[in-house]
Amino acid sequence: MYRLVPRLVFPWLLVAHTVLTAGDRSAALPVGCYVLARRPGVRFHVQNKDVGEMPAGLIQRVQKVQGDWAWLGRGWVLQRDLIRAERAIEFFTSEIKRKPTAFAYVARAGATAKPGIALPDVDRDLDAALRLDRDFAAAYWQRGIQLYMCRDFSNAIDAYDEAIFLDPKLADAYNDRGGAWVWSGRKDKAVKDFERAIRLCPRLAKAHANRAILLDEKGERELAFSSASESLKHDPAELQACLVIGRYWVAKGDDDRALAAYGKAIECDPECGDAYLARGKLYSQQADFQKALIDLDRAIELMPKDFAARDARGYVYYRLNEPEKSRAEHLAATRLRPSSAVAQTLATDSGDKKDSDKKKPATASSFNSQATATNDKTDKSWVPDVKPNPARELDRAARRAATSADERYLNAAKAVEDATEACQTTDWERADFIDTLAAAYAAAGDFEEAVKWQTKAIQLGNLSPTMRSEASERLELYKAQKRCREEKPGWLARDPNPGSSVR
Repeated sequence: MYRLVPRLVFPWLLVAHTVLTAGDRSAALPVGCYVLARRPGVRFHVQNKDVGEMPAGLIQRVQKVQGDWAWLGRGWVLQRDLIRAERAIEFFTSEIKRKPTAFAYVARAGATAKPGIALPDVDRDLDAALRLDRDFAAAYWQRGIQLYMCRDFSNAIDAYDEAIFLDPKLADAYNDRGGAWVWSGRKDKAVKDFERAIRLCPRLAKAHANRAILLDEKGERELAFSSASESLKHDPAELQACLVIGRYWVAKGDDDRALAAYGKAIECDPECGDAYLARGKLYSQQADFQKALIDLDRAIELMPKDFAARDARGYVYYRLNEPEKSRAEHLAATRLRPSSAVAQTLATDSGDKKDSDKKKPATASSFNSQATATNDKTDKSWVPDVKPNPARELDRAARRAATSADERYLNAAKAVEDATEACQTTDWERADFIDTLAAAYAAAGDFEEAVKWQTKAIQLGNLSPTMRSEASERLELYKAQKRCREEKPGWLARDPNPGSSVR
């Protein structure tokens, strides 16, 4: 879930490095474009109240336009005080030639920075800004972003610390430092920073989304849903909030709302592989395998090195009675599987970023305002470890060996062995694993043991209502000395793990 998830291209990537015309300052800004503050002191306004300054180098998406004003999610800003992102490098270069200022250097650095790349031009601009003003908080904040993008989280935290020391009201620095804390394994500190950012800037959509992801990870789904909903209130295109809401509705069993949330995530970012993967797995659970295959194909196209997507597609092929393709996908997934699963990234603070060539929105988001933690298309080997679940792998293998309609997969003795080990590994506390053990004994013809363990699975009480009903059906089969089998190859009617891979 928290391949946390995977990014990503950002708004500042919209910046073209070719010379563009400056344009008419009075021209209305189009909804959906990305902008930066032209000068120091540009303020956000809500209901005619000043609610804070727009930091140098912060890139925001125009959500709506009304008269001379543009709504950026955090508040209204006069259009004449904004410069479009694709014109920012040229504009601030001109400003620096005219009169060098720390603000102009930092703004140009923010417009130039690219995820995962240490750019000398960015470092030079930030150094120049600090030579002009050693106490310019935004310069340290942008330095933190650059270090974060290069995965130097320890030094990024130091830079954010300095920015916060110089400007304790810089909400973006708190949000971004929270992201660095997450990747440093200090989620306790991260939550505090996200909450500080929200207190300073209640309309900071990315901070709400980041908090939602951590709450979702802790299993506090109601609070996560509330935080994600708040994020979308301030930025309807906040990708990670859509994904959290999708997972919430999946857990609630409301597939229609979950599909709508994943569809919204894809609308926000047509290159978000995680959204296609999540929706494909949900279609798989609904036994809509053709739609699942379309989404999983797209997920793999976007995330060619993602073992979970290949694993899920292998399962779909299996359910479509294409065992050769299923085995090929499983083999590919096995080769791609790292020593640990990838944790999911948190949300960024400055809205979806766009690639200057493709002009497409970002995919997954990162913890940082204007930085990527990991992209589905990038190396994930550096991501914090989350150990795989060997018991789940044993359970999946045992269930297939015990119940497959394709006799090539059947191996009752191996099913009993794997299922027993899965139950032992989890201290006999997983009812779904014990359910598999019962099916394995039934496959071996030992129906007395099958009835015993199936009864135990039901009595454990941690099955969902649907799974409990299906488990009761299987108990009656075993009492009648009948095995639990797929009704036909590729269709496991009583599969307690729909949408999971088959091993």
